[in-house]
Amino acid sequence: MNRLGARGKTILRVSPVVVAGLAILWVKCTTAGMLPAVMLPVQRAQASSRLSAERSAPLALLARRDPLGLVRLAQERCERQIRDYSCVFIRQERIGDKLTPQQHIEVLYRNEPQSVRMTWIRNEDRVRRAVYVEGRLVDSDGAERALVEPSGSLVRIAAKKLAIPIHGALAQASSRRTIDQFGFSAMFKLMESVNKLALDRGVLDIRYEGPGRVDGRATYVLVRHLPYSGPEGEFPDARLVLHLDQEWLLPVAIYSYADREEKELLGSYVLTSVKLNQNFDDETFAF
Repeated sequence: MNRLGARGKTILRVSPVVVAGLAILWVKCTTAGMLPAVMLPVQRAQASSRLSAERSAPLALLARRDPLGLVRLAQERCERQIRDYSCVFIRQERIGDKLTPQQHIEVLYRNEPQSVRMTWIRNEDRVRRAVYVEGRLVDSDGAERALVEPSGSLVRIAAKKLAIPIHGALAQASSRRTIDQFGFSAMFKLMESVNKLALDRGVLDIRYEGPGRVDGRATYVLVRHLPYSGPEGEFPDARLVLHLDQEWLLPVAIYSYADREEKELLGSYVLTSVKLNQNFDDETFAF
């Protein structure tokens, strides 16, 4: 995967921005570029390409002038437009002092109620399958649980299904993030809380580095630097590289590092084969 495209040279720090004005400009570009009802195939392709460029121009301008403003706009759009989706989630993390193998996980996700179905298709560790639905399974202490199928043939014979606390020891030993922290919305909320803390401390450094590509799709590449002081510190990483899909404005890849030189990877999270708004029902998240 070509993770980063051409990197921009201009370093931009967070500044006040006219998001509303840029949004109006984007709407004007969109409505002005609407296609006629009948069009030859070549004309349609040319017009579609031109319309795509017109739509992305104000967003690229926003990325350069105020990258944090672009992230906020992306979060607002995600909350308005995304109901559910499927994807292949490619994850690699540093757990303790060890970097796990790259795992490939098929995921089905729904916002309301928050529902996650994960099936490991490469490098499963302790779990082969997991299903979590907010509020469906709660223990006597009020702790939410997920249903999991343990990995390994002997384990599956002994116990084909287990209910485990989503914030328990097994979950923490398996990943840096719990199952209820998966998803575009959760990614945005985590970035929002960290960015707010960094802004309050006067240490937030976020910049636009240029275009990139993830899974063959064009992205805006943003980089955030923070004063990371280790796993027990206030900030989760020293350098975060974020790919926002140019069409969807969704975080389709995040790379987290313990250093600015990208020598020590903390976590790599890439979403491929994304399909949006498929209208999943409750049966989709039956175990």
